[in-house]
Amino acid sequence: MSKVTDAAIAAIKAKFENGDVPDGTDFVNLITAIQEAAQDHEHKAAGGSGSGTGDAGQVDHGSQLGLDDDDHKHYSLRDLADLTEDGQYDGHTVEGVAGAALVFGEPCYLAAADSRWELTKGDAVATSGGRIGVCVLAAEADGDATRILTWGKVRAALFPAFTVGAPAYLDAATAGRVVVAAPSGTEDFVVRAIGEASTEEDLMVDPDRLYVVLNG
Repeated sequence: MSKVTDAAIAAIKAKFENGDVPDGTDFVNLITAIQEAAQDHEHKAAGGSGSGTGDAGQVDHGSQLGLDDDDHKHYSLRDLADLTEDGQYDGHTVEGVAGAALVFGEPCYLAAADSRWELTKGDAVATSGGRIGVCVLAAEADGDATRILTWGKVRAALFPAFTVGAPAYLDAATAGRVVVAAPSGTEDFVVRAIGEASTEEDLMVDPDRLYVVLNG
């Protein structure tokens, strides 16, 4: 907690102790203090002194891995960057281990058996119903390191043409693919959105926690 947040909490507590009821301003002050404390914490975690717009104070994981700017881009969550070419992404990622060869842009799920990232396929709950994301660090084989985008924007050559604002689904016919039409007609197919299109080329990854299993 910051000193400002502690002060806002103390002001509300004092009113309760005195038999008074805190008003809307008290709670607005508390919410504002919490938001400012969270932003300050995020800024310090990023290790920079910038305003959050541009490159100052932002973490470039591509540079840390020895990749050129032309290979991958990764920005702070504070401002989702405009993507300009295939192979770029921006958002929250997790480091992990691949359970198979993975290509940039392929949707993946975290396998319960070994905690490795495998290609999704919407023909069964086991391969589409758990934690999912999009591969943003290609892996050549099972056991290689990978990185999965669990929330944010990504542009990949293997994506279909999107309709802005429309959902994108896990493909039930081909593993590791995103489609714009929901699976239909076959028993046990899983209809699950992995996000929606922010442009005709960019996918806003925001996996739906709910999904529908078709009964044929």
